[in-house]
Amino acid sequence: MRESVLDDFSSAGGWRAFASGEAEMHISVEGGALRLDFDFHGGGGFVVARKEFSRRMPADYAFAFRVRGSAPKNKLEFKLADPSGKNVWRWQEEEFDFREQPRELHLHGSGISFAWGPAGGGAIRELGAIEFVLSAGPGGKGTIWIDQFRFQDRTLRRKPRITTSSSARGSNPLALLAAHPGAGWKSLTDDAEPWLSIDFHEPREYGGLIIDWLPRPARRAFTVQSSDDGKQWRDLHSARDARGSRSFIHLSLTRSRFLRIVFGVPCPGVKRLSVQSFAFSKTLIETFHAVASASTRGYYPRYLYREQSYWTCAGGPDGITCALINEEGMVEPDKGSFSLEPFLKRNGDLITWADARRSVEMEKDGLPIPTSSWTMEQMRLSTTAFATGKGAASVLFVRYRVSNLTEEACRVTLFVAARPFQVNPPWQEWKHLGGVSKISRLAWKNDVLWVNGGKAVVPLARPSSIGMASFEQGSVTEHLAAGTLPDQTEVEDDFGFASAAMGFSLKIPAGGHRDIFVAVPFGEKNSARQVASVARLDGGAQFAEALRDLGKRLDAVSFRFPRAMARDAADTFKTAAGQILINRDGPALQPGPRRYTRSWIRDGVIMGAALLRAGESLALPEFLRWYAPFQRPSGFVPCCVDRNGPDWLVEHDSHGQLIYGVRECYRFSGDLSFLKEMWPHVRKAARFIERLRARRMTAEYLAPDKKDRYGLLPESASHEGYLAHPVHSYWDDFWALRGLLDAAAIATRLGKRKDSEAFEDLARALRESIRASIRIVIAEKKLNYIPGSVEWADFDPTATSNAISLLHAADDMPSEQLDAMFDLFVRDFRRKHSGEMEWNNYTAYEIRIVGALVRLGRREEAVELMERFLDDRRPLRWNQWPEISWRDPRSPGHLGDVPHTWIAAEYMLAFASMFAWERESDDALVLASGVSHDWLGRRNGISVKGLRTWYGPLDLTLKPGDVMTVEIGGNLDMPEGGFVLRPPCPAPIRSVTVNGKPAAAFSADEVIVREFPAKVLLSFHPLP
Repeated sequence: MRESVLDDFSSAGGWRAFASGEAEMHISVEGGALRLDFDFHGGGGFVVARKEFSRRMPADYAFAFRVRGSAPKNKLEFKLADPSGKNVWRWQEEEFDFREQPRELHLHGSGISFAWGPAGGGAIRELGAIEFVLSAGPGGKGTIWIDQFRFQDRTLRRKPRITTSSSARGSNPLALLAAHPGAGWKSLTDDAEPWLSIDFHEPREYGGLIIDWLPRPARRAFTVQSSDDGKQWRDLHSARDARGSRSFIHLSLTRSRFLRIVFGVPCPGVKRLSVQSFAFSKTLIETFHAVASASTRGYYPRYLYREQSYWTCAGGPDGITCALINEEGMVEPDKGSFSLEPFLKRNGDLITWADARRSVEMEKDGLPIPTSSWTMEQMRLSTTAFATGKGAASVLFVRYRVSNLTEEACRVTLFVAARPFQVNPPWQEWKHLGGVSKISRLAWKNDVLWVNGGKAVVPLARPSSIGMASFEQGSVTEHLAAGTLPDQTEVEDDFGFASAAMGFSLKIPAGGHRDIFVAVPFGEKNSARQVASVARLDGGAQFAEALRDLGKRLDAVSFRFPRAMARDAADTFKTAAGQILINRDGPALQPGPRRYTRSWIRDGVIMGAALLRAGESLALPEFLRWYAPFQRPSGFVPCCVDRNGPDWLVEHDSHGQLIYGVRECYRFSGDLSFLKEMWPHVRKAARFIERLRARRMTAEYLAPDKKDRYGLLPESASHEGYLAHPVHSYWDDFWALRGLLDAAAIATRLGKRKDSEAFEDLARALRESIRASIRIVIAEKKLNYIPGSVEWADFDPTATSNAISLLHAADDMPSEQLDAMFDLFVRDFRRKHSGEMEWNNYTAYEIRIVGALVRLGRREEAVELMERFLDDRRPLRWNQWPEISWRDPRSPGHLGDVPHTWIAAEYMLAFASMFAWERESDDALVLASGVSHDWLGRRNGISVKGLRTWYGPLDLTLKPGDVMTVEIGGNLDMPEGGFVLRPPCPAPIRSVTVNGKPAAAFSADEVIVREFPAKVLLSFHPLP
């Protein structure tokens, strides 16, 4: 072991302080120690001391330092960053006990875990910076000292020594650890208990072994042992029936000088040994990363090669759960379950996802039934996932379609493997979701594959072969490749990583295809009766039923476009609506199928509002009826609810969102009984907003240093960026304003005049407080944009757009800063996507900016952004976005979830607004203000039919020509302010007729139409 001093702290040179919110840190040196003085000023957040260090990192390393202090028990973190600064590893201890006497910390690499970043995991290879971090628990203030800061390179320099019980002629055990071994090693035939031992010369930490075997014997038994002195041995691992050409042995982190393998069969044949570092067994997923990297590409899921693999949901609109399918055709039948993976074998060759050109698609017109395809020179495999049934009777089906692309009949075997991996990659891990998923038992009984005793995989055609193996017997892919699929029909695996494969021998005519269907009933445990009924189903008929069920729910709105990009946009609208329904858990609207299987009120009301535009009128009221009872008696609305109950994190946007959702339901349905039912919840939420605001109306907030918070809602963590340090967020205030306006309107409709007047007065007062606060912050911070919060004065046009698009609050913001903010966003957006500006990732919540630009009359920019977002769907033909989009689409970074259906809803609302949006100020319906002239094509034009608005379903047609024709129809009530038509004008409007009569009310780009239905003819001035 070699040890070096990293910093003797003779000076503070290179160390820099960072802090969140109002927290502060000061760095100095004192008596050969780094001194950190911090003060959280009564709030939360974190403080950081950071210094850059450049160093290649060995596989085996440790950091050591001493800590003493006088400080509250906050969390202490030690972080390593690579040179990019984007990938971070950390050690942390909650409630660190800072004492006057120094505490020695010895942090071995095995205890420093990957935290986040595009690398997706693995060990750090190159160091760029080190951070000491204090994260607020109790917060407070104090001082800590750090000294004797060292680095230890624990790489073994001496070559390990191998000894054996005996060696057959021609064996070379000394070369077993070499990168390119020779003949390998065999014991003598009369050696009854053969063994081989490794002496590392000094204690070493390790986490596993990889053993490459000589061809015979086919089955092997052995025990792995460790020792500190070469005399007393401890058993670490035993294998009774190892098969295949390679064994991967997962060992819990072990430290010893000696490692020995004792064989239970005579004359074993070992080709090569590879002792794995502690990283091999740090987690189970790290073990499988190592297994995949040592195996043929394609034998394991793509994410195990640390490459991003995107997925989408598959299910029914009324299901209680959903499946996932990824780009490679891997299907996860239920939340956190095992996966089904396809493989093909032809002419003795195993074909995997890595051997084909891969593509994805949705069903026609964007119906959310996803397919993943492999295309090879002579054939294609398409994997389609869909579901039928409702509630507990829902069943997932996977259709494997093998197509012959040649002019001659061919034979091929399709294998469907059940494997202990989820579709969700490990960097999505949350609770039991993401990465591996144990399979401890497999059994083939009565033509059904039973997984872990309760989950049934039902092939609707009898397989020609079936086999399964435990982990020690080798992965089923290795057996498929070797043509040695074990003939076992039942297996148990204590390690929990058994696998199985069903083979289907297919003869496919020239240019034809064969379909194989596999069904998996949803639910944690399937009954024999349920399975028997599923086995009798016809896969083709079930596919037709799935098409009908989804079509009935999603065909209320239709679009017609001549241009491909616009057709894509329309298909994505339908896909998004379907994915919102599929992601649900009963009435609970959820923004993701796995990582985000929780119901946030903000996500839910936006998703519900988007579905209302698509003609789905039941989802939002069902959601609100389920969610509202979780409201506290005080009126406080929880930010989030899941199967464990409410999350009481303080997020003050939630109260206004509940009220908004109630009124939005009424606007589209006119259901007065629903308003009456929800009124107690509405009133309590509005009164709670009043009490919250009163906390910021005391004399304290009239003082000059706090007047920018007067009359606002208190601090909140409703923005993820505010979690570390809650702030006065204008997002909360605008939602509160929306809620009060809607509460007043609801009270008016229910004849509750006193409440209506009170809530109107509250809304007026809050509006003035918001206006005053924004102007104060802009003036004090000299901003050229609208701030997102008081304390941070942050640039957040994505959040601010919400106030314009859904809350109709553009008039509450200074126009100069509002325009400048969007100018800056659009400029930087173009620079990022043209490569002029460096960026790492972004979130497609930015789609809501399109709706804001439409309302602000910035049509060209809205269309430009919309088309760019459509270009960046991931993957393109699945019509979806993750929450986080990385610049490198294959970067193994956390995605949030996908399809992220809050983002899907924001897209739907933005796209719908390009055709129609309601202007509250004069009760008008604004038409076509976001439609691109290019979308119209040369002759046929575009149309939308059945688009829901506050005034009823809208039919709108625009046809180009020397005279543009616009038809306004549907089943609408005439808005009091009329229809404000803003067509995509090639030049200023010259003349207008409405239903054959000249129109008087028009300008260069706008026509007021007060007839319905209406046929509007527009001519334009000649282009210069």
